[in-house]
Amino acid sequence: DSDSADNSVEIAKSFGATIIPVDPFFFNHGLTRNVGVNAATGDLIYLTVQDATISEEFMLERMVSHFFDLQVKAVVGIQGTRQNDDTNPAIWFKRSTAPFLETIHFPNGSFSKLSKAEQLAVNSWDNVNAMYRRDALIEIPFKETSYCEDKIWADEALYNGWKLLRDSSLLVY
Repeated sequence: DSDSADNSVEIAKSFGATIIPVDPFFFNHGLTRNVGVNAATGDLIYLTVQDATISEEFMLERMVSHFFDLQVKAVVGIQGTRQNDDTNPAIWFKRSTAPFLETIHFPNGSFSKLSKAEQLAVNSWDNVNAMYRRDALIEIPFKETSYCEDKIWADEALYNGWKLLRDSSLLVY
């Protein structure tokens, strides 16, 4: 927690959560996530942001099911805005195709053989809705950066030949 102004700390404590205070002056998206990962005890870590809400009751269970494949190191979903949300007049999210599952895997160093444009096209990783094996985040921690710690992490994972999944049916608002 980096000085939440609402009652989220009390809510989290009511569910038995351990709260780790982070000085907002020193907050960094990647490094702060690493603090949480190092304190976690579970095998899987779900990352999101403070204003995201899960779109359906069993979304996390469906996300977890992808890890039955022991080669999968991480799974990313998508984010969107509710169609009828009066708070977003742009209504920028509108699904145009049916959800699909995409494997993002470049074994034997083949990711490094792609052009930078091709690498960018295949890696649109987003910590607004992502789950990781904890040991993967220990092996490749997030970097200190002001932006894109999630994409930087996924690039490194793909350079290492790790198998990642994108499931566009896993939606947060």
